Amino acid sequence: MWEVSPEQLISQEQPDSVLVKMADGSKLVLQDPAVFRDTLSGAHDGTAVRIPLASVSELEVRQGDTVKTIVVVMVITVGVAAVAAGIFLATCDECFGGN
Repeated sequence: MWEVSPEQLISQEQPDSVLVKMADGSKLVLQDPAVFRDTLSGAHDGTAVRIPLASVSELEVRQGDTVKTIVVVMVITVGVAAVAAGIFLATCDECFGGN
């Protein structure tokens, strides 16, 4: 049984996509999900899909970790800047009075 109905989940979370676990054990990612009456609809691999809710055993909304994403972007940026500075300093003979 649903802890939260699919209608509530989609209207409250407004996810870009959901992982749909089907009653038969198969799974698919549904983009732009919506629920109307007893049907879950959206797009899968660019194709419009309509799934009876009776065929769905679970919906999962994946949420990214904003803090981790920011830290990773900062680390990559600092790393690229350090490499660029190293290359510049290693190849710039005139910068330090070299001949």
